Amino acid sequence: MPPDLLEINHDAWQIWLSVQTQTRTSGAGVVGIDYEEVRQAAKRHEIELSTRNWKKIQALEGTMLDNVNPKSN
Repeated sequence: MPPDLLEINHDAWQIWLSVQTQTRTSGAGVVGIDYEEVRQAAKRHEIELSTRNWKKIQALEGTMLDNVNPKSN
């Protein structure tokens, strides 16, 4: 049986839960998360920051940005 989504994404999710509030802002609103905090969180959790995990973190970041910044018309 193939692994479930939670198992496949566990490492990236653990990192995300640690850094989701570590955002960088500008006059335009939130511009992204602090990637140094991502590195530190991975180290704290002893998780390899593989290309796959980076892409998952960036996907979560993109979703967060879509939801926190006001939409302009």
